[in-house]
Order: sequence, then C-alpha cells, then structure tokens
Amino acid sequence: MRKRIVLGIAVVCAALFAGGCSKGFNAFAPLTPSLKDQPKTLENAANAYASGDYVTAMEQYEQLMKDNPGSSEAKYGYVKAYVKMRVLILPLL
Repeated sequence: MRKRIVLGIAVVCAALFAGGCSKGFNAFAPLTPSLKDQPKTLENAANAYASGDYVTAMEQYEQLMKDNPGSSEAKYGYVKAYVKMRVLILPLL
C-alpha cells in the first residue's frame, strides 16, 4: 500500500515537472493574473517578452515610453518586441 502511494506521488511529480518544462504550460495559471492585467513596469513588460507575448510587451513598453519619453530601456524593449513579432509573422505572409 505504501509503495503505491509513493509511486503515485512520484508519477504526479514527474508529470508536473515534465509539463512545467514545456513552453506555455503553467500549472498555477488560475492563480496568476494575466500579463495584460498587470501594471505597466519594465519588469512586467520584460516578463511578457520572455513568455513570448510580444503584443502585450509592445503595449506595455509603449505606455512606459509615453510615461517616460527618455527611457532608453522602454524604447529598446519596444524595438526588441517589434522585431521578434515581425520575424514570427513575416514567414506567414
């Protein structure tokens, strides 16, 4: 009986680990707010970029540029997200 419980826990842990390694899977997704709902900060924009949500990253960087026109980090992040989005869309055209 005890071996079955340990084996079951091991299988569940392995499945969560393997699923967590795949892109786009988040076991805690219901507990985390959407990237679009988070405040517009450089960190949140960088997180959106890192997760592959380039549209949200561009929107957040754009708002940051409006709030602080001298922010080179916001400008650089916007351009990075724009280029990455264009590279993904261009082959589809």
